[in-house]
Amino acid sequence: MAGQFAKPCSEPDELHNGVSLPSYHGDIIDNKEFTPNAHCTWPFNMVEAYHQSSQTINILYAFVHG
Repeated sequence: MAGQFAKPCSEPDELHNGVSLPSYHGDIIDNKEFTPNAHCTWPFNMVEAYHQSSQTINILYAFVHG
C-alpha cells in the first residue's frame, strides 16, 4: 500500500515532447500532471499521506483486535 505514495526514479528528469521537468516521485512528493508547478515538492501532500496511512493502520488494527 505504501508504495502508492512514493516512487523511486531512475532518472532525475522526464522528457515529454521536448520539454524536460524533474521526474515524478509519487503523490506524497509531487503531482502527476506534467507541468512545472505540478512537479514541485508539495509538503501538504506528505501531511495528507500521513493522515491516510494513519487511518488505514487504525482500520486494520480494528479488524484484527475487534
